[in-house]
Amino acid sequence: MQSPFPYSDTNKRYHTYDYYLKHKYGTKCARIPLDGGFSCPNRENGGLGCTYCSARGSGDFCSDGFLPPAVQFAREYARLTEKWGKRLPAIPYFQAFSGTYAPTAQLRALYDQARFYTDEHGAPVEIPAISIATRPDCLSEETVSYLAELNQTVDLTVELGLQSANDGTLSRIRRGHDVETFLCGYRRLQNAGIAVCV
Repeated sequence: MQSPFPYSDTNKRYHTYDYYLKHKYGTKCARIPLDGGFSCPNRENGGLGCTYCSARGSGDFCSDGFLPPAVQFAREYARLTEKWGKRLPAIPYFQAFSGTYAPTAQLRALYDQARFYTDEHGAPVEIPAISIATRPDCLSEETVSYLAELNQTVDLTVELGLQSANDGTLSRIRRGHDVETFLCGYRRLQNAGIAVCV
């Protein structure tokens, strides 16, 4: 039976990210949520963070953040391999807090290593892409320059948080930046040729 929607393999009436990945890489991909040990500018110096954010910085589905990301990846990959009954290409997804809120040297050490993650037995896992969630006020020129460099070695998507396009709402939810800051961060990534998920 043919799907009623042209961008679905599962009769869903919307273009799913699963569909996109399958058709881009030729197979289903596992997206592995990770905690890279970051914080957030809204939590520094006693800040409370955004009103909606959890204690784990939206990383509630990540493994224990006290573990190195490579160990988190191996554990989650084992769980998903068991769930699907086969090995799949995997996308390290740095979900918790702000994945670019660190010095460039720290980002480089973390993300360069993520291209070569292994399973719990040390066997290489195919890593077709890396996904990094962050805030638009955590995208310095130096950071974006490094991300553009990383994008030359692996497909990179930056998930850029847009909680509202209304400055009044952003203020009420304690977001810590305005709409123009989002637009500047978005344009900076686009101009560097980096795929952005809003």
